Amino acid sequence: MHRQKAKLKNLILKSFKKNPYFGVRKIAKDLKEKHNIFVSKSYVHKILTQQEPDAQTGCKKSILAYKKKHLDDCGAFLLRAIDSHLGLFNNLTSLLQPHFPKLQAKLLKKIIVFFSLSSFLGYDLNQASEEKSLLRAADLYVYPARNIKYFLDQLNDCKPTISLDNFAKSLVSVASVKFSFVNGTKSYCDGSFSCFWGKPAFIDEFFVPYSLAQKRVKAIIKNKIIMINYTKSFDYLSSLTTSFIDGLASGIKTIELLDKKGNVLEEFTPPPVKMSFLIGYYPQILSKGVVFLRKSARFKKFDAIDGDIHYISALARFLQPKGSKGLILNSVLINRKRQSLPSWGLLTDKRSNFTLFLKRYLNSWPYMDKVFKEEMELVEKFYTQSNKTKELGDFVPEHVVLSKFDDFKGIGAILAAVFRDRVARVELRGKKGQVATGKDYLRIKLLRFSPAFKRKFNKFSFSIDKRNVFLI
Repeated sequence: MHRQKAKLKNLILKSFKKNPYFGVRKIAKDLKEKHNIFVSKSYVHKILTQQEPDAQTGCKKSILAYKKKHLDDCGAFLLRAIDSHLGLFNNLTSLLQPHFPKLQAKLLKKIIVFFSLSSFLGYDLNQASEEKSLLRAADLYVYPARNIKYFLDQLNDCKPTISLDNFAKSLVSVASVKFSFVNGTKSYCDGSFSCFWGKPAFIDEFFVPYSLAQKRVKAIIKNKIIMINYTKSFDYLSSLTTSFIDGLASGIKTIELLDKKGNVLEEFTPPPVKMSFLIGYYPQILSKGVVFLRKSARFKKFDAIDGDIHYISALARFLQPKGSKGLILNSVLINRKRQSLPSWGLLTDKRSNFTLFLKRYLNSWPYMDKVFKEEMELVEKFYTQSNKTKELGDFVPEHVVLSKFDDFKGIGAILAAVFRDRVARVELRGKKGQVATGKDYLRIKLLRFSPAFKRKFNKFSFSIDKRNVFLI
């Protein structure tokens, strides 16, 4: 019995060592799949907290450090997330690199992030060096005292004046994405890939920064799948959606990013391969012309950002008001609780093995049904009240002078101004919470923030180091 327990303990530790971002549930599942061993989540947690696997010096070793950590200033993570739409830190790194020949670009960027967040949030350098929130937000798990001394010495000697004029001009917004198909048709979706439009999109709230739209189109080409948050199909599947699906079946000639005046910012020519699609819909309003042909045997479940998701796939024919042929698609019906009615649906040409893509879809739109209702109200309000937003470049000064730690406060102020304008006018200093890190996500648990604020933040698809950032 003692040998069996020792062997089980070693397997648990080995699984965690190979997959340090796994939680207890995934480790238990890993043992079941690889070794046919059934073990409870509580036992896995007991082993991991009693005896931690070896780790390199300076790295976090406890499972709680990997999965969940209470931090005193989560505002640093919110500011860092905003930069995924701007690229300000990357730009500053490239401009400052010639002044710091002894620092690699990767470390230089971390120091710039650390200084910018710390000074804006009101810390002096000594306080910041001991604040885990700031170190972790800058991806510095230990304080690099020697490198920071070199950075400050060089900064004081050079006192570089950095021009941000070209950077500001590059922050143009993408209003629409135009698809041109082999069959001669064209389709439009907005820059945020929220829904289809009959012509280029014109509502500012659906625009996204150029860098984000560019990243999404490159992901489409790489993964060979197009994801649209929802189709505005009332009763029957809309003609915009059916036209897009028919065009996609014929092949894509070009994908163009358009600004709000319809000018082409960049054109992509995908390889001649078949593209799949996932298009969301609201089951309560797409209720006519749907004939279910075959359903899967049972519900399946997986972990989502804000809880378990249950889904079932059903092959269905979607008819038009005056036709009987229609489109045969796989409809994936989603609900939060197994016994409840479906709250969301997904149209896809994939017949199986779409769980991975379903997870990617929910990483981009975790509150799909609620966002749909909010954006429909937003469209209605657009015609009754003016709500124009500023261009991102308007928040960036022509130049900044950097000679000491406090000068980086202005960099943090740029990010905070964008946050207040695009997300919400909230105080970012001193926001306590918990940060949980997963393989492809970062979850921040903040108290005293409304669910509406969190949903609005999450729909922007912010990221830090290629991990999607979510507020829960």
